[in-house]
Amino acid sequence: MTLQEAEALSAPWSRAPSLSCPAVPAQGFAERYAAPAARPGVMAVRLAGGLPAWAVTGHAAAQAMLTDPRLVNDMTVVDALSASTPHGLPRTRYPESFLSTEPQLLARDGAEHRRMRRIVSPYFQTAQAGLVEAELDSCTADLVDALARRPQGDLVADLAIPLAAAGVASMFGITPDRATAVVRATMAAGLAGHPDAPHGRAAGQAFVLRVLQIVATARRKRQDNAARALLTAHGDGRLTGPQTAAMVGLLLVGMVESLTTVIPTAALIAMQRPEVRAALRSGDAVRVDAVVEELLRLSTPFHHSAWRMASEPLVLDGTPIRAGDVVVASFLHTNLDERRWPRPTEVRLDRPTPRGHLSFGHGAHYCLGAARGRAQTRIALTRLFTRLPLLTPAADPAGLSWHGGGLRHLHSLPVHTTGDPAGPVGAVGAVGPVGPGDAG
Repeated sequence: MTLQEAEALSAPWSRAPSLSCPAVPAQGFAERYAAPAARPGVMAVRLAGGLPAWAVTGHAAAQAMLTDPRLVNDMTVVDALSASTPHGLPRTRYPESFLSTEPQLLARDGAEHRRMRRIVSPYFQTAQAGLVEAELDSCTADLVDALARRPQGDLVADLAIPLAAAGVASMFGITPDRATAVVRATMAAGLAGHPDAPHGRAAGQAFVLRVLQIVATARRKRQDNAARALLTAHGDGRLTGPQTAAMVGLLLVGMVESLTTVIPTAALIAMQRPEVRAALRSGDAVRVDAVVEELLRLSTPFHHSAWRMASEPLVLDGTPIRAGDVVVASFLHTNLDERRWPRPTEVRLDRPTPRGHLSFGHGAHYCLGAARGRAQTRIALTRLFTRLPLLTPAADPAGLSWHGGGLRHLHSLPVHTTGDPAGPVGAVGAVGPVGPGDAG
């Protein structure tokens, strides 16, 4: 490839912005992502690690993109095209490579994707989710009661991480102590940066070790859980060894990253909005579900969808895309698209289709654990604010420490459990009041 050809390939991304926004809406999220008139429908962006990609920003356009058969999740189908694009796949690795290049269902399409999905889907069905919901409700009640006995606590360390550990223990049949170690290893791997840097490589190896321990436990205990189902599929030839491990890893990432991101972020919004707290405590199932969906929309754990690659030249929302280019749906933008969500940064209870956000994706790769994630979020927030109605941040929200490239994580969220004796610390102004008046 000549220098001129290389420059032509990289031209759209020479000054492309990074597609990330670790901070909660009040700290620039709204101003940056909620004005569709000021931005193109498809943007050249840089993902974590500098990966050049196209980001679809409109809600309707993103739904169409996520179901477009010309865009594929299986990178192996289009490896030959990668040499003519600036991202360097599959030779070059990026922080998000696991979700798009390892042999798990998120990186497969069509019959192969459906076959892999069927192996674990029974553990996310309604009946199974109901049993899990009862377990998580009891666990959440215990954790919130423990918080209530102290004047201060941390919603990351004292609620989100223990809840994620309880979910992991239930899903994979491991002990609570081991589940906590798995959660911390999963979070560390997701936030470690480039996988080929020393820190990233060490975090990745620690994560793989935890995955292999889960597989070993399933082999030894023979309990009915997702890990055992995957091991059985390996035994009868439906999955290879790498596929089995990658599927366990994917389930861990989905469970851990969602819970440890959404619950603290949503709680931060609710703590500063009395109307939101009142809705969560109301006991009215319709109001509770509506406010939970709004908080899920505003607290999406993943900035964008998994990578999709163009299998042929195409045009998306007026933008020409070359064969081999990476395309994602930007959930940061789509969930604040005012054409779909009037007054998008407000929490409102009267939106006609509150579940229309894309926090769980769309199309064939719609999140397997969406029902479980909704239940976990609803249980955690209703239990928290019913038991602790005076819960307030113990630190200025503007000074909280966030981290993540394709994720949004709070390092910690210190809280006063009986109200802040010094008075309110300030409100998240970009998240508007609960109330009528939208046609969202």
